[in-house]
Amino acid sequence: MSKVLEKFTNNRLAVEIFSIAVLILAWWVISLNFTPRILPGPLFVFNLIIQDFTEGNAAYHLGRTLIRLLVGFFAGFGIGTGLGVLTGIKRFWGNFFGIIVTIGLAFPSLVWAVLTVCWFGVSEMVAYIPITLIIFPIVTVNIREGTKAVDKSLVDMAKVFRIKKLGIIRRVYIPMLMPYLMGTMRFAFSTAWKIVTVTEIFGLTSGVGYMLAYWYHELYAAQVFAWAIIFVIVVIFIEKFIFVQIDKKVFKWRPEAKL
Repeated sequence: MSKVLEKFTNNRLAVEIFSIAVLILAWWVISLNFTPRILPGPLFVFNLIIQDFTEGNAAYHLGRTLIRLLVGFFAGFGIGTGLGVLTGIKRFWGNFFGIIVTIGLAFPSLVWAVLTVCWFGVSEMVAYIPITLIIFPIVTVNIREGTKAVDKSLVDMAKVFRIKKLGIIRRVYIPMLMPYLMGTMRFAFSTAWKIVTVTEIFGLTSGVGYMLAYWYHELYAAQVFAWAIIFVIVVIFIEKFIFVQIDKKVFKWRPEAKL
């Protein structure tokens, strides 16, 4: 019995499935005390999700959200990574952009969404600009700290072998920054999901956020749950089938630590 239990606890997928099962069971038990309009049960919500995809336009709204998310995310991540490396290597640029990045971190996310609606009305820019402006300072700070942590002896060795600056960045800094890049990418992506939803609620007429707002105004909690779970399922799918696979390729040389 102990061997079976040990095998189960060491199986990550099995533990994750068990965790989700416990969560769904707890949800079902709590929902028994309420009507479906207030707190629907899991089966009721999952039936709604299937209905939204088969009879509704869930695929269209989800697609619009994903496009906005990817455009804003890659723009913010690209700018943040470039600034992070630059400010980590050069003290002048670190001082120059430091206060700008601090302002970006301190500026309320919701204000960017409201301002872009005021500037551009109902347009795709309402999603792209807030995601980019909120993501890039987060990425900049993490990559800057990672750049400062790079082993300087490796940089000096590269200079001895007369490797050019771009070569040093590509062959020394980028490999050493991969743990920071992957961790930052995950955090930035999860943040971007939340931002795109807020911007769709405020200033767009399509997307997951728009549908959440629509059913909120209808006071139909079951559909709000359904769209929120669609949101969560997509995020889990991206984590398990994209980020985890990238991790395996990038860090296949690194053995897993066990206690």
